[in-house]
Amino acid sequence: MIIAGSNTYMNYRHQADVCHSYQILKKNGFPDSNIIVFMYDDIANNSENPVKGNIINKPNGPNVYTGVPKDYTGNEVTAKNFLAVLAGDKEALKGVGSGKTLNSGPNDNVFVFFSDHGGPGLIAMPNPPYLYAKDLSDTLKGMATNKRFAKLTFYLEACESGSMFTTQYLPTNINIYATSASNPEESSYACYWDDTRQAYLGDLYSVSWMENADAVNVRQETLEAQFVEVRNATNLSHVMQWGQLTYDNEPIGDFLGFNEFVDSFVADRRHMRKAAQEAIKARQLDAVDSRDVTIATLRKRFELAKTPEQRELVRMHLELEEANRKHADNLFRSLSAETVGLASVDKMLNHRHHQIEDGCLRSMIENVEARCGRFTDYSLKYMYVLNNMCGVGIDPETVRDVITRLC
Repeated sequence: MIIAGSNTYMNYRHQADVCHSYQILKKNGFPDSNIIVFMYDDIANNSENPVKGNIINKPNGPNVYTGVPKDYTGNEVTAKNFLAVLAGDKEALKGVGSGKTLNSGPNDNVFVFFSDHGGPGLIAMPNPPYLYAKDLSDTLKGMATNKRFAKLTFYLEACESGSMFTTQYLPTNINIYATSASNPEESSYACYWDDTRQAYLGDLYSVSWMENADAVNVRQETLEAQFVEVRNATNLSHVMQWGQLTYDNEPIGDFLGFNEFVDSFVADRRHMRKAAQEAIKARQLDAVDSRDVTIATLRKRFELAKTPEQRELVRMHLELEEANRKHADNLFRSLSAETVGLASVDKMLNHRHHQIEDGCLRSMIENVEARCGRFTDYSLKYMYVLNNMCGVGIDPETVRDVITRLC
């Protein structure tokens, strides 16, 4: 089960990650009937894409869009539908997309890959609401109770992705193993800038595990060995392991699949492994904080503009983005000052309350978004401030009253 939880061409990389992961599963023998894909599907034929019908996940890479199933696209990419597919709730998905659910049982291994933006205890979606850690946790625990898998492995690409899998949410004894692109308090990173497409093609953690999976013998490479490779290749965030670690000595092929011809590709894989190792430095050099992708992209587009008209248009977008970022900075500083007092502002902005206060945080987010608009890729970085407020006992209604004045 693979999902890109974003849309728009600026987020090219998330759907590129997911399309690449599909090609790995397909190559390793999974039939489409056993693969469920969520993606908005607004990249391949986007007006901004100069190569229509084409998505790549690395410079000069193959078209990973070829053959990808369209199980759930557009406004069907929601937290509700994602959780229903995981839970096997066919009734909830009648008339929605392909209607496919994870029809797994006690003898099946399950693999989930999710690529998107995130915040403390949540992953973003193209439309509200967010996918909250508690809801994901409840669904995964329910799957375990109902014996819907033998073992489940979950790879998550998002900022603060580790916050989805701490012991607050993911037990260590229900046969679920997870890795995250970052720890609970830091960003993940985009990489592989492409001048032609004027977009970042992938994410550092995601392309690291996928290029490793492309290059190794999946019958021999273990989950632990891949984790070490990915952790070493992802140098700007802390790749983490979560959940039940006792089966990390199993081959990745138990989750990514393998077909009967895999051993015949050993020589070719040696070449691919060398290429993958050489690519690590290249993607590390141009990696950028996911929170800064929009402004970094606009700055690169300004440099690449070929006419004064193009340059002026990009300049306008760049100035608007800079203004929006400054507004977010000022908004959360002012919100902090009015709720906890000037003396505590720096503590509110520079420290973190580690426990996710789920109910309070949801109310805080709803109150802010109802008055100030949805969080952007950049302003998501300030969600932890709302959780901090929950941690010191600030009531969501207080934030609602203050934010009404500020917005």
